[in-house]
Amino acid sequence: LIKYIVTEGHAINLESFIPELCKQLEELTDPESRKVMVSWLFVLDSVPSIDLLSHLPQFLGSLFKMLSDPREEIRVLVKKCLSEFLQKIKSVARSVDYGSLIPILSKNADSTDELTCLTAVGWVTEFIIIGKEQIMPYGAQLLTAILPCISRASPI
Repeated sequence: LIKYIVTEGHAINLESFIPELCKQLEELTDPESRKVMVSWLFVLDSVPSIDLLSHLPQFLGSLFKMLSDPREEIRVLVKKCLSEFLQKIKSVARSVDYGSLIPILSKNADSTDELTCLTAVGWVTEFIIIGKEQIMPYGAQLLTAILPCISRASPI
């Protein structure tokens, strides 16, 4: 019912809802609450009239932070959410504001948490492939961030 009211009833003001969602993503530590917040991202992203990608810089850092959650179910859910956003970015590559996402990826590529680090490096790799010229100005920043991660990563 709540999903219907929010997504079909147009009773949501994204400009006020997204900051609150971001705050909750950042502050909540309870696993059930975290699952609910990430589930809201899935719900909002499934609504064709909502452009959640334009709000991605506001909550991407919180999602990456959750990759280091000690509970596997949270990590799996967040990894799936991040994968879906990356797929969406790949489908609209030319209209992505890489400049607002690169600092978030750089910070997380330097994480000591292996999943966080490798996921950020994976995003950077995809950005290089799809963003090409748009990524070039950030080359030095990205290399500085990903090289330590690559050197720490365990062999596959």
